[in-house]
Amino acid sequence: MAKKQEIIINKSAIKKLASLTRITLKEKEAEVLERDLEAILGYFNELNELNTDGIKIKVSGVEAENVFREDMPAISPSESRADSAAVRDAFPRAEKGYIKVPKVFE
Repeated sequence: MAKKQEIIINKSAIKKLASLTRITLKEKEAEVLERDLEAILGYFNELNELNTDGIKIKVSGVEAENVFREDMPAISPSESRADSAAVRDAFPRAEKGYIKVPKVFE
């Protein structure tokens, strides 16, 4: 198993993260964030030390697969045209086969 590169959190990394996320941190906040991120990444470093040879990679906790079906129209094209015509005929205003609605934006 290859050794993973350890991520180091320091003041310059915190400043860069703050810049990238466009947040302003006070000195005390930056110190707290540095400590918290070091602790979080420390847990990941511990996990990196585990021997995972022979363990299948999982992307979900649920064993599920996609179920595919044939793509079939729910109604025939002639029924679709009849439905469209019925909607158009029921609408108060229509022009060139399209329904007309009041303007939403000026």
